[in-house]
Amino acid sequence: MNMFGKKREIALGFTVPYKADPVDSPTVIYGPNFTAIYFNTDDGKYCRATFEKLDSIRVCRGEYYPYDVDRNEELPYCWVSKIKNSSWLLERHEYESKHYKHAYGFGGDVDEMLSDFSHFFFSFHDQYVEVLSSGVWFEVSEEVIPKDKLMEGHP
Repeated sequence: MNMFGKKREIALGFTVPYKADPVDSPTVIYGPNFTAIYFNTDDGKYCRATFEKLDSIRVCRGEYYPYDVDRNEELPYCWVSKIKNSSWLLERHEYESKHYKHAYGFGGDVDEMLSDFSHFFFSFHDQYVEVLSSGVWFEVSEEVIPKDKLMEGHP
């Protein structure tokens, strides 16, 4: 708990099969068919992260985590985290409950935001991207990934 009686938000890192380039910034595209984060990997490949049941996305400048980090020194550096005790997720659930409780877009059960959604945090050089969704999907390619269509095999 913090001094205001709220649970402390903690970044719990997890490994993904690709590491973002340590200097390049990502490109975020918010679109009608899908929203994605495009970035280069540290080994020169192209990568895209897309989201299942996207609720919200925000991009901020900054090179320091705005959350406490639960860092296990035995694990490799994790540039992607899930935020435990996310106040943003709770705020979005409250908003959706208040305004759309009976017309909620993902199957009519707004409480699934609390059971199925996560607050994802992507740390890039001098900026970070945060996403509320029920899942994330990574794609990697030797070629530039198109920004207008999903690759074959994407769920």
